[in-house]
Amino acid sequence: MQNFDFNPTECIILSKVFKGISKEQYELRSGATGNDRLHNNMLKALPIETMQIILELFNKSLNEGAVPQIWKHAIIHPILKPGKDPKDPASYSPVSLLSCLAKLLERPIKAKIIKALKGNIQIEQCGFYEGRSITDTLIRLEHHVKKRLLEEKTSYDLAVTVEGQQREEIQTYAQKAANFIEQWAAEKEIILSEEKTTMMMFTSEKRQAPDPDIFLNGLKNRCTESVRYLGVLLDSQLTWEKHIEELMTAVDRRQMLINAICNKKYEVPRDVLMQFSKAIILGKIDYASLVYASAKKTILAKLNAKWNETLRRTINALKSTPIPALHIETSTTSLPTRRKILMAKYLLKKRGTEQEDIIKNEIIMDPYLMDYRFEIHNTPSLVKLLKDFPTNMSPLTIPTDKTKKK
Repeated sequence: MQNFDFNPTECIILSKVFKGISKEQYELRSGATGNDRLHNNMLKALPIETMQIILELFNKSLNEGAVPQIWKHAIIHPILKPGKDPKDPASYSPVSLLSCLAKLLERPIKAKIIKALKGNIQIEQCGFYEGRSITDTLIRLEHHVKKRLLEEKTSYDLAVTVEGQQREEIQTYAQKAANFIEQWAAEKEIILSEEKTTMMMFTSEKRQAPDPDIFLNGLKNRCTESVRYLGVLLDSQLTWEKHIEELMTAVDRRQMLINAICNKKYEVPRDVLMQFSKAIILGKIDYASLVYASAKKTILAKLNAKWNETLRRTINALKSTPIPALHIETSTTSLPTRRKILMAKYLLKKRGTEQEDIIKNEIIMDPYLMDYRFEIHNTPSLVKLLKDFPTNMSPLTIPTDKTKKK
């Protein structure tokens, strides 16, 4: 990484990265502008001659190691975190609106950084690397917990997962992991927040087990019955009930906004309303849907009813309107069908990548899980979705004639 830089020759190669600018230009999303007030829609409409001038500006910026001063300024909007005190400044997450031109310049820089990182980061690292999303992390976590519950083991999630047959064994390994993290943070001069550090026990036992004694920076970590991880709410038995209840509450709040917009005096076109509903409600429902698909059908049915209610309100349909007709009228599908579509897209996207073998062999084709005829409530999400998928259309074939492990 010490030799990582942009020399003049490499800067001119940017024209190849852009492929005449057109690819990056037309892939820009319609988002908010920065201080320069240049919108992505404006960049999309620029002729190729103008974009070539912008390319020269980018190359000059990289050669000189400097950018226009206005690109360094951001419009910051504080967003209140859920359940936090609005009077406390620490309760807000800052959202920075940067120049669209600056973000366009970041694309080829990111491509070069990713190229330099390739082979230097762990395959489990997700969140910023192309082709690796937060969904990968959530699926691996759910798979790991479901498998341990079937084996009647207990797991603790401390940024690392510790498992064992006895509480004392788990506590010993968890404390070693906490000590390692504490030492690593001290070496890197990173401050760990004891207040935000929690642990949770995943167990199939319904009775409450004693909390393990794990210390970080000399303070005992608190053990909770639920914890938020990458935007989803995990419970101790991984039933997803709390997460879906919270999701339904969020949908209710967004439906109030839809109801206000649907007021006749605004006369908002139906297609605009439908696009708005998909953006603020369906997008919320879709997040981590591949993971919480393993929840009970009765719980998922409540979420389906909420979405159908939104569709009825959006197109002003009667309550007696059949659900199939509702989906045809709005060009949508039921949530169970949509989850299967998202699952197929997810698996097809992984084909030919380094993560394909991990997903297929370690998660979907796990020998222990494939030898177990699951109960409905403890089937891992990807396995459940694949088993429900039509055989002649499935993106991955899995055996179905296994018997339950004795």
